[in-house]
Amino acid sequence: MRQGLHLVRGVLVAACLAALAGSAFAQTGRVGGIVKDEASQPIKGATVTAENPGASPSSFTATTDDKGRFSIIGLKTGPWTFTAQAPGFAPETGRLQVATIGAPNPPLTFTLKKGGGAAAGGGALGGMAAKDLQADLAAADALFNGQKWDESIAAYRGIMAKAPSLSVINLQIAAAYRNKKDYDNAIAAYNELLKADPKNEKAIVGVGMTNLEKGDLKAAEDTLTAKLFQTQALRV
Repeated sequence: MRQGLHLVRGVLVAACLAALAGSAFAQTGRVGGIVKDEASQPIKGATVTAENPGASPSSFTATTDDKGRFSIIGLKTGPWTFTAQAPGFAPETGRLQVATIGAPNPPLTFTLKKGGGAAAGGGALGGMAAKDLQADLAAADALFNGQKWDESIAAYRGIMAKAPSLSVINLQIAAAYRNKKDYDNAIAAYNELLKADPKNEKAIVGVGMTNLEKGDLKAAEDTLTAKLFQTQALRV
């Protein structure tokens, strides 16, 4: 009887965590656009950052392709500030009320003027050039998609060493560890992200799901309880 109860509890925890995971991804939207110069020529390797302090995650970064195009997905509904910058150009900022997937968001167009501001080595990417970030991320993603877990983890960590503010990369590191069934290191990666973004729903759900995969029902329940408490507190 006790074994049967334990199984039922496990199923309920899994179902609740799956529902939370769904809610973490469901109410998100996509924003795309183009970055060009004053001569209407596309700017390749420009960085576009989306920020909303009230959302979780509160920041996303994308880089433009050879046609100046960018796309950011995963933005929660609400007001977001977008900043486009590129070496040798002054940054430009705009705001957009983002709607969820299913309700199209208008494309953003940034026209950057020649100037100093964005040429500095600081900012969200540290001293890492946007084109280098784009290439490194693509290489790391290729390793991940090729199921080369150790190599992808090393590649993602290398990116974070150059751009420490990109803590969201810990989600990919954790996913690689989970695929290796190295659950403790997966949880450690999620916790690293939670240090920088304590309300990150994907990381919170990831900890619960990893504990469930690990067979630690108690820890999964604790994560679920904490998440439910946090959700209720935000509604008050």
